[in-house]
Amino acid sequence: MEQSIRDYVLPGIGKRRLEELCRADLVDVVRRVSAAGKVETAHRLGYKNKMTGHGFRAVASSVL
Repeated sequence: MEQSIRDYVLPGIGKRRLEELCRADLVDVVRRVSAAGKVETAHRLGYKNKMTGHGFRAVASSVL
């Protein structure tokens, strides 16, 4: 999961602080990953966010 965050999420959110992100930003990242043909990765990223509520923030803060 951490590698997927580095590869797909961080480039998608740019230099914005985690506190500035909203759910729509994270959904947009998942949609872009899916559109790039990485459907399983998009599913995992989306599922992690849905199940934890703040999944991206939690994992991304451990990567940053």
